[in-house]
Amino acid sequence: FPVTICPSHIFKPSPDSSTLLNEQSTLEPLSAYAQSKVLGKFLCERYRREFGIFASCGILFNHESEFRSEHFLSKKIVRGLLKQKFEKGPSVEIADLTAIFDMGWAEDFVRAMWLILQHSSADDYVIATSTPHTTRDFAETACKILGLNVNTAVTQSAQKLKRAAKMRIGDTTKIRHALNWMPQTSFEDMISKLIKKEIESLGYANA
Repeated sequence: FPVTICPSHIFKPSPDSSTLLNEQSTLEPLSAYAQSKVLGKFLCERYRREFGIFASCGILFNHESEFRSEHFLSKKIVRGLLKQKFEKGPSVEIADLTAIFDMGWAEDFVRAMWLILQHSSADDYVIATSTPHTTRDFAETACKILGLNVNTAVTQSAQKLKRAAKMRIGDTTKIRHALNWMPQTSFEDMISKLIKKEIESLGYANA
């Protein structure tokens, strides 16, 4: 296992958007999934230390792509706004517009993982953008691209909120210095790519 992948959920949440999480931040895996990933991380560290095996760990914060399934929030927002624009659909209901995420583009993250594999020595790296964005930021950007008014296109529906989102913002200092990696896709370009793909998938290209 030259590289094992962990989610940012292995960390204790950031107390505020200016507190960045790095490779040494406190672990607090609350789900069985996150706990299993922490075990994988510990195994990487052990085999690297005791047996000299090339075993790195990439700790990935939120990353979006065109291949997200429909239950992901980004896909729900984009699809809802497209249906509103092309089919006069209802406004998109979002549980919490103030939730804050560190959200990047999956293609950039894959490039980071490739660079980790090319490095002369194995290590652990946080892969993130280090830039906080709210759910409202995402919706506003998507509305701007589509020519919609976010104040009428999107509504907050508190009754849909099952649990408050935990904020985790990554510190990419280590991977930037060691591997010269930085995300190349902006927040706006990422959303534009998602919209373009959904327009094609939903058959709106000629609308």
